[in-house]
Amino acid sequence: MIRHVATTAAGFSILLALHRDCLAQERVVSLSVQPEIQTNRRVIVRGKTNLPPDTFLMISVQDELRWEPPCQTKAKVLSDGTYESELLGPLSGLKDGQYLASVTMPYARYQPEAVRRVIGDSGQNLKGPLADKGTFGNTVNAEKKFSVGGEDAAETQTARLKNDLEQYGDLTTQIKELFSRLKKTKSKRLLDDQNNLADFREWRAFARQFRSDLEAFQKCVDNIESLEARLYLAVPLGDVRSMFHDVAFAKEEEYRQSKSAYVDSLKELEDFIRERESRVPAQTPSHRPRRREAPVAPPRIPADVTYSIVSSHVVPGIKRSLDVRLNKKVSKETLHALALELKSQDSRTYERTFIAYYLPDMKVDAGAWATTHFNTGLEVRILRITLEQEQALKQQPNDPSREIIGSWLQERGFANRITIFRKDGKLFMENKYTDGSAGTAELVETSSPRGRRFDYNPDRGNGEYYLINSKGDLQQWDQDGPFLTARKIK
Repeated sequence: MIRHVATTAAGFSILLALHRDCLAQERVVSLSVQPEIQTNRRVIVRGKTNLPPDTFLMISVQDELRWEPPCQTKAKVLSDGTYESELLGPLSGLKDGQYLASVTMPYARYQPEAVRRVIGDSGQNLKGPLADKGTFGNTVNAEKKFSVGGEDAAETQTARLKNDLEQYGDLTTQIKELFSRLKKTKSKRLLDDQNNLADFREWRAFARQFRSDLEAFQKCVDNIESLEARLYLAVPLGDVRSMFHDVAFAKEEEYRQSKSAYVDSLKELEDFIRERESRVPAQTPSHRPRRREAPVAPPRIPADVTYSIVSSHVVPGIKRSLDVRLNKKVSKETLHALALELKSQDSRTYERTFIAYYLPDMKVDAGAWATTHFNTGLEVRILRITLEQEQALKQQPNDPSREIIGSWLQERGFANRITIFRKDGKLFMENKYTDGSAGTAELVETSSPRGRRFDYNPDRGNGEYYLINSKGDLQQWDQDGPFLTARKIK
């Protein structure tokens, strides 16, 4: 009897060992990936595999250029060898473009014990082109490209990314100009003599405008869709803010530290932009036949556009810098023509030519309206509100339910149209921005010898209010005086 039991137990052990050996046999991995676009432009990734049931998978969807972080989720292999992800992509849906759906089996150490018995403790039983050998064993990776949108999806995606890069470049230029303005004002040493009233007033006027511009640029950065780009832009802007506070409180050592941090963060920002530029294809191939286009004539300067060179600085053979005064706002095409004409006026050769443009009421070195820089090629950038944006803000539809007190155009920083109106017996102020967003606040009118005054209702406690001056322009005041003026829209 004892011998029979022992024999039976030994036989069972042998069968169990044979079963384990069978489970642990090498297998060539198969893993299909099928992204399915839903009506809301989000994606479900499905597929089939010969990996054992309950295998843990990581599934992701990302734009093909890896512009943004991937949308990721987890799934497990079902008993029939299939798997399915949850909905992937932003709630607003994926934008037109080329995307990549990826499915990865993480290292065996993260898999259930039953799965490890099949694939091996380090995934050593997994073979084939989909098996990748890593630091902690084998993983499995499979991917499939797919398109969202029509046949122009790739071109639309490339154009969108180029627009993003142009926006990042414009904001970088504005951050540099903020630093340049602060550096120039610091060199005047306006706060050295506390008894010099003229210097103190100049500093106070500078500080009010500088704070306003910092806040406006911060809003621009906050509205950038890409989180990574926001972070890269926010750091040097924060360093400029720190330097401003260091100057205001005469903290020289802290200023040097903030400046050093600014130099580093600005380099990281510019490296980030260059790296992103390297990802964007110079030209997206199109399978559609293209019609032959007539040659484009070089841009011309319209007859009603005039300019004057305010200042010129030359480093022979290296750099030429110009400050130019325009008689009015112009289009990007006109700026292109102006740049070519101004560059051709000097027959000498320079590695770079930098041109800054100012409007009639703008102070030189206090932030240009636009720039045209010749580096490797010509870069045309409008740093503030464009002619087209101004026209769009001016041509807002009338609301018959409103009694309009006045409308003004504010062009500093985050440009917008300000409208003060009366509705249902109450006063309101509406701010409408170039991106289409808007905000409304309730006001109350109070008496003032300087003009019509409007305070927030309820009072915000910061001492700020609005005043319509004798010219009809709208000024924003605080306890130190006016610090922002918006032009009346006629």
